[in-house]
Amino acid sequence: IRGFHLKPMMIEDDADFKRLIAPQNDAEVQEVLERVAEHFRTTVDEVLSKSNEQLPVAARQAVIKVLHEHYGYSFARISRALHQHQTTVQHAFHKPMHTRTRQAVIAALRAA
Repeated sequence: IRGFHLKPMMIEDDADFKRLIAPQNDAEVQEVLERVAEHFRTTVDEVLSKSNEQLPVAARQAVIKVLHEHYGYSFARISRALHQHQTTVQHAFHKPMHTRTRQAVIAALRAA
């Protein structure tokens, strides 16, 4: 397009990129992450990690369930908040929950 120039964005590091793609309401996401991490006796960083170990996977599934069912977040918005692919988020949502994951969802909703 003639006369239209895009100014390049300066992204210095991963933190800048994560802020760029962060969801609009970080407070809700952070609150859910903290409650679920506390229930699973782990850290928010571990929940947000790419680990495939049982504990962080179950905690992420609980976060996904709460954000989608209770807060009405779309799968795309959740995937951006958790730095996961959208199909991964959808799979986790539709996967049957273990008892401990279900308890985490209930505990997070009670605290909301």
